[in-house]
Amino acid sequence: MFERFDEDALKAFLAAQEFARQFEHREMEPTHLLLGLLNEEWFTSAQVILWLGFSTSDIRDAVTAVLLPGVGGVRGGHIPLDAAMIRTVKLSEKEAKRLRDARIGTEHLFLGVLREDKSRAARVVNGIGIDYGAAVSALKAYRASA
Repeated sequence: MFERFDEDALKAFLAAQEFARQFEHREMEPTHLLLGLLNEEWFTSAQVILWLGFSTSDIRDAVTAVLLPGVGGVRGGHIPLDAAMIRTVKLSEKEAKRLRDARIGTEHLFLGVLREDKSRAARVVNGIGIDYGAAVSALKAYRASA
């Protein structure tokens, strides 16, 4: 599943796993991934958010506000993915193909989060004012400027 992830996407995914542990959740969900995508300012996902005129800390605060602490999460090793997270990863793969990118980067994961519109992560980002179409446009503009 992760063989096409680039280095930053893998770092974001590992950070998401740590966020799931921090909140003592038994499964990793898109909200954890969203926090992982905001973990480093140089991630393309974070740059797209900045390009849209939003602060990564505002989104981080909104996400952590909806994450309630779990009870007895997974201490070590792999944390299973919930159904929404599996769909998010699959949607990210489709985004990479649609954009004709060989590797899955943080930008594709972010678009996958937005496309999995039943997840809390998508609702939080949409509630702030970022939707899928705006994110795609910002990504294209960001890439054109680089």
